[in-house]
Amino acid sequence: MTRRTSQWALWLTSVIVVPVPFFLIESGWVPTARLLQLGGVCFALMITEGTQGAVPPVTALLLAQAGFYIVALWLVSTLLVRAVSKRAPRALAATTAVLVAGGLLAGATLEIYRTPFRSQSLSTTLLHAFE
Repeated sequence: MTRRTSQWALWLTSVIVVPVPFFLIESGWVPTARLLQLGGVCFALMITEGTQGAVPPVTALLLAQAGFYIVALWLVSTLLVRAVSKRAPRALAATTAVLVAGGLLAGATLEIYRTPFRSQSLSTTLLHAFE
């Protein structure tokens, strides 16, 4: 596995799995992809309903936070791949596979996300974080 492939795999997994704090009317810990999803829905609402009211600032806030976390997670994945490549270049593929599988498994089984947008409970797993 090349360094670029490993970096992309780790970055995409972290965007989908790693809980990041967000601040809106409420706060919580959700994956960056959830912030993108909410920002996209708000953007579509802003296009169809107009730019009056609270929708434009909410859209901007959600997309700004998502953009910040996308860049931050890209930097973290870059640093992680560089560190593993320098110490054990042959172990890069195995390390990437373990981190991706472990992240997906942890996200799917542990209630590590806290979102005020769910009706059942505040805490949830990755399987229900995008509801």
